Amino acid sequence: PPPDSLPHPLIRGNSETRAEDMSVSVFDANHVAIVFRNTGQRGSGWVVVGRVRDAGIAALAPPEQFTIGDGMAFGPISAGTTSKLLVLAWRDASRTGTCWMRGARLGGTGIRGADMAITWGKPVHFCKDQSHKMAIASLPGDKFALMFSDRGGSGEESFGNSLLAQVSPEAQIDITGQFRFSDQPVCRLEVTKLTPTSFVLAARAGKAVDESTSSQTTRQEAMALYGEVAENELTFDPNPANLEPDKMQMWARG
Repeated sequence: PPPDSLPHPLIRGNSETRAEDMSVSVFDANHVAIVFRNTGQRGSGWVVVGRVRDAGIAALAPPEQFTIGDGMAFGPISAGTTSKLLVLAWRDASRTGTCWMRGARLGGTGIRGADMAITWGKPVHFCKDQSHKMAIASLPGDKFALMFSDRGGSGEESFGNSLLAQVSPEAQIDITGQFRFSDQPVCRLEVTKLTPTSFVLAARAGKAVDESTSSQTTRQEAMALYGEVAENELTFDPNPANLEPDKMQMWARG
């Protein structure tokens, strides 16, 4: 095949870069964002953005660090909009597992030919006690749904939580609200868009106990539920689909 059609190196000529926890998102039809933890530079978080042209040829910008200073990024994820706005989310190295989001805008410098240049917003803290992978989906109006495992105060058991946020043209994040989607602990979150305003969320969740009789339980280790945005709220179907309600040790999902 022609050389331009062969796999492209993500990073060229940088011996200090070792990428782990890599995640790829596609947005605005032909743009990509690749986020990763760079173990060659103290585990900091980095992103590579690019555009895929005809015949699969990719033009990638140089990598940029999205964590501040010596900050580390575990489980980074990203999503983008048709306005070329991005949200990146990750957890840091704190013992309390602090969660962060940061907005970004492509081509916002006004400089001709700098359509891949990134303008950064301020990092926003939104949860703690995070040790699991999060999931994110873009929504109309430069909004995002972010799903994560949360924990309340006073020793409350962990539960499935989400937030709705919007990114401004200046790449600043405004959190509209938080919306619980599961009363049981969740992990291994994955999300797939169905329509511009709806999605399916997959998770490994703790067993559900029937409120009328505590002896009847349903295993939710392969759970899927429908979610959508309506105006400024996220709503989730209260009746999730459990693919294997009687089985244990269901781990991988997609």
